[in-house]
Amino acid sequence: MSNVEKYNIHIYEGETWGMNLALYDDNDDPVLLTGYTAKMQIRDRPGGTVFKTIDNTSGITVNEAYGELDLFLSAEETAEFNFKKASYDIFIYSPADEAVPILCGDVIVERRITE
Repeated sequence: MSNVEKYNIHIYEGETWGMNLALYDDNDDPVLLTGYTAKMQIRDRPGGTVFKTIDNTSGITVNEAYGELDLFLSAEETAEFNFKKASYDIFIYSPADEAVPILCGDVIVERRITE
C-alpha cells in the first residue's frame, strides 16, 4: 500500500459533520476526477464491524473539475455512533475501477452532554 496520509477525525455526537478534501497533483494543480467515485468506511478495526459507509449516493460529493471530495454526515447519523474510537479510510475509484487510497486514520467520537 502506498503512503497514505493519516488524519484523525473528531466528531461530536449529534453534530452535523462535514469535511472537504482537495486533491492536487505534483504541480499543485487540482486532480481532475471526471468519472471518479469515492467511498469511506468506518469500522471498529480493519476488517471488522462496519459502523458507517458513505459514498457517491450517500454522503460524498465528487467535485470533478476542482479535484475535491465533500463528505457529509447528518446530526442523526452521528447521534447513532455508539463507539468512542474507530478506524476509517477513504478511497477514490477511477472510471476503470482502479482503487486509490486517499486518507486514513481514527474517528474519535466525543459523547454529547446536552440533549
